[in-house]
Amino acid sequence: MRNFTFKGISLFKLISFFIFFLLINFTASAQFYTKHYIAPAPWQYFSKANEIVIATNSVAEVNITVNKSDGTLITSLKAKKGTPAVYRFPLLAKNLPMNALDTVLTGAGLIVTSDGPIAINLRNIASDDYSNGDNVDANIKGNAALTSFGDAGIGVRFRIGYYRDGSLGTFSTFGDQRPIYSIMATVDNTSITIDNVVKATLNAGQSYMFKAPMGTLVESSNPSVMNTSAAIDVPGGCGDGAFNQIPPESVLGTEYFLERGTGNNTAEQTTVVATKDDTKITIEGYSATGALVSTTTQTLAQAGKFYTFVNGVPGTSFTASHIVADKRVAVYSGTAQNCEVDISTIAPVSECGGSNFIETTKFKNYASNNLDYFGYILLRSATEIVTVNGTNIASISGIPARYQIGSTGWYLINFNSVQIGSPEVLSIASNAKLTVSIVQQAGGFSMAGFFSSFAALPDDPTMAYVSGGGCTNNTATLTTPSGFAPYQWYYNGTAISGANSNTYIATRTGSYAVASTLACGVQTQSKPVSVTLCTDLGVTKTVDNATPCVGSNVEFIVTLSNLGVNNATGVSINDLLPTGYTYVSSVASIGNYNSSTGVWSIGDVDGGVSRTLKITAKVNPTGVYNNTAALPNSTVDSNSANNSASVSTTPKALPAALSLTGSTICVPASGGTITSTTSVTNVNYQLYNSANNAVQAVKAGTGSGLTWSGLSAGTGYYVISTSAGMCTSTSNAVAIVADTQKPTITCPANVTKTTDANSCTATGVVLGTPTTADNCGVASVTNNAPGSYPIGVTTVTWTVTDNSGNTQTCTQTVTVTDTQKPTITCPANVTKTTDANSCTATGVVLGTPTTADNCGVASVTNNAPGSYPIGVTTV
Repeated sequence: MRNFTFKGISLFKLISFFIFFLLINFTASAQFYTKHYIAPAPWQYFSKANEIVIATNSVAEVNITVNKSDGTLITSLKAKKGTPAVYRFPLLAKNLPMNALDTVLTGAGLIVTSDGPIAINLRNIASDDYSNGDNVDANIKGNAALTSFGDAGIGVRFRIGYYRDGSLGTFSTFGDQRPIYSIMATVDNTSITIDNVVKATLNAGQSYMFKAPMGTLVESSNPSVMNTSAAIDVPGGCGDGAFNQIPPESVLGTEYFLERGTGNNTAEQTTVVATKDDTKITIEGYSATGALVSTTTQTLAQAGKFYTFVNGVPGTSFTASHIVADKRVAVYSGTAQNCEVDISTIAPVSECGGSNFIETTKFKNYASNNLDYFGYILLRSATEIVTVNGTNIASISGIPARYQIGSTGWYLINFNSVQIGSPEVLSIASNAKLTVSIVQQAGGFSMAGFFSSFAALPDDPTMAYVSGGGCTNNTATLTTPSGFAPYQWYYNGTAISGANSNTYIATRTGSYAVASTLACGVQTQSKPVSVTLCTDLGVTKTVDNATPCVGSNVEFIVTLSNLGVNNATGVSINDLLPTGYTYVSSVASIGNYNSSTGVWSIGDVDGGVSRTLKITAKVNPTGVYNNTAALPNSTVDSNSANNSASVSTTPKALPAALSLTGSTICVPASGGTITSTTSVTNVNYQLYNSANNAVQAVKAGTGSGLTWSGLSAGTGYYVISTSAGMCTSTSNAVAIVADTQKPTITCPANVTKTTDANSCTATGVVLGTPTTADNCGVASVTNNAPGSYPIGVTTVTWTVTDNSGNTQTCTQTVTVTDTQKPTITCPANVTKTTDANSCTATGVVLGTPTTADNCGVASVTNNAPGSYPIGVTTV
């Protein structure tokens, strides 16, 4: 601890020191400030699923106003020590969709002001309560809590982070979840730069939400506040919203403690993010009784690198971690009940850290039922009395005695809501500085937060503008109370070399802060103040074609010139295309152009420097064609006469496009034609093929339809109409089609004929003539008829061929029958005597008949009996 001597210090310095000392001790009671800025969460704050608890350390009643960040009054409240104000917002979450990413939000955050010091705890108490359909997971997922850092949360450089990296899991149908970050400006014309790229320009109370890699540097040209959050975090089956503030680099520390809750090893993790290159960190794990269990050392090679570890002793509740770094680091920690999780931004411990008094109310769910919690108190005293609602915590039954964390000199006191009687209001006080964390862990929900002062801050520097160069604010003299050396002045979060006195002459526009030595002996930066020096910003605008054709593209060039000597910060230009144009593309020499809002966010522009934006736009048939680029009305500029520029175009109408009709070529040759609808005089018409080559000569409009003849087969013929003003329109595309239509053929009737005389075939069969037709004419008709037809059915195939070579067939049958009888001559008659001793004759030899037939004899038979009786038998 720094030792002070007052020898040789003037009375003025003594008085200043005394006042400063009182100020520091006054603000060392929780995070009590008269104004709090709260950036938005992924969900909207204005539903009944959100509750704000506002406490004060003032025994006199304080008057509080809660506003949307655009200034809209939400409610007025009163509070005093022992009686915090509690307010639930009135709307229904089912009607309030999630805030949009990557766009400027107006009125999405909160600004809470009072006439006395206040501390704020903002709670998402959705509690998965779907009574009456008030809440839907798509709009809000509970539970979570945010503690406002007050002035300590306002800064210009932030290292974003979350308690774990990468995917946060997939919940229901909402897809892969990632951390979401938000930043809200407290001053107009604030440029937001993410990873060295200007993303947006915000006015006071406006916000910007985005996703980015862990450790990304976010800078603002004026004081701002930030949140880290998740719409839905899924560390093991459960899905929870989570959010807390992100402290600026200026209030970060090098030593941190945290205690593990009752969550799983996914939810119970912590990530340490470096703010400087070559940062060495040591992480110690301690048992639930304070015994050292593990030590890990890591080196983070570059600013923005990070290291993630499991809290305390893995798998063991209420164990602790101690983080020590050789340079300032940000620490983001998850704490949970099983897989229910919330994120805490861990407050650093130091001689100036902590609070002598904190106050809040008990946690409740959506139905206003009580939720249990546990808490821990970290202090650097083995004996100093700590009271809970006026009772020495050491005397409360069931609360274990404080214990030292290893040999660090820091002590922990653990307690829970049941042990202290579940009071409606929780007040913790001590003469020792306390770091108090309270974690709601019951009912299947988790809310967490640090309720102590994040960092003690010196007074804001005072500012007096100095005239010169024809303006009243050519430079500014910044002053902080003397007697608190050593000093260090900062510009936009970076130390100014050699600026080590209690005054500094600001010669550049930007944010300034001063680090001075507090009564506790620690050098800490003040809240930044904005210095805006005079300059002359000029806007010019040109267009490459003042008389474009409708449907063509024009290029606007907007030029922003700093015509003064001093730099300008937070510069933006509004150039939203009017209805006469449709945005195509843009190229900015620096910054980012949002075509939806028309805002070109430029950022910092030094004196004598110009920046350009090229916007390519398509000219619409109707609309407003006057395009204006202008600096916002909030721009501080010594010469407003050149703050806007306009340019107009007078579009030329397009000639009417022809409607084309193609034709069919009957033989593969250049015989196709294309005809069009009525043409217009003073308009030229050029035919093109599918290869975009001009075909034939340009035709002048006649007032009648046009015809192009002698065209080859092909697809994609089109005509470009060109007016006298050189505007063009394009017709429909048509084809010249080679004939592929088959001819038609109807065969003659089937034929039946008998064989020729004394022949087994038929010849001279008359088949008849088929009926044929074709769009391009018949070239030939043939068949495969034989010269002679055998007995039976013969199929004849007719083929017709058209002039384009297309063919078609049909079939005809020829049936031949044999009707000629065969011839037979019997053998000579036979006379035979009866057999011996018989009245009949057997063994009679009849002989062989003589036969013949035109198609051949199949068989010869007779009816001769086996024996012949006496007399004549006819065979």
